Amino acid sequence: MRKILKLVLHHTAIGGFEEGQYDMVDKSHKRKYGRGIEYHFFIERDGRELAGKPIEEIGFHAGNWNVNVVSIGICLAGDFTYEVPTEQQIDALVQLVSRLQNIYLIPDNQIFLHREVRLGPTSCPGIDLRDMILSRKEVSLAKRLKIAENGLRWARGMRRKMLQRLIQRIKRRLGLIDAPDV
Repeated sequence: MRKILKLVLHHTAIGGFEEGQYDMVDKSHKRKYGRGIEYHFFIERDGRELAGKPIEEIGFHAGNWNVNVVSIGICLAGDFTYEVPTEQQIDALVQLVSRLQNIYLIPDNQIFLHREVRLGPTSCPGIDLRDMILSRKEVSLAKRLKIAENGLRWARGMRRKMLQRLIQRIKRRLGLIDAPDV
């Protein structure tokens, strides 16, 4: 099994809220590369997450072989140089990225925009999708912090110690403290 270290975010650069962009990209990649879609995941306008190339296979999506061999490519339908992703797409992207980060232990600083890793020029994916993901994750972490802090009032023994460690980790991720975990 190949080692996954990075996530690379893309857009299709097909605007106008056109439906069925997965099929369009799949056909384009078949013409260009002689095989189907090179992204590992694809998110349509309605937020549907579609499977692309199996994760075990290297996808040619980054325009940089050294990145392709250690990354998962995620593409969203749309042209985000002129429009913004739908709320459904953003929600699906946050869930997908969080899931992949948990499975492959990928830190936030290893989420890249296509333009940051491609060897040639590109504006892909237009807007900063990574920033959208991280801001949504911060809101989620802040909610978890509040829940954990409320639970701390009633927790005793080992459960209390576990909650204290969780609170420290969340605060550190949110940049509220610099101290190492307890």
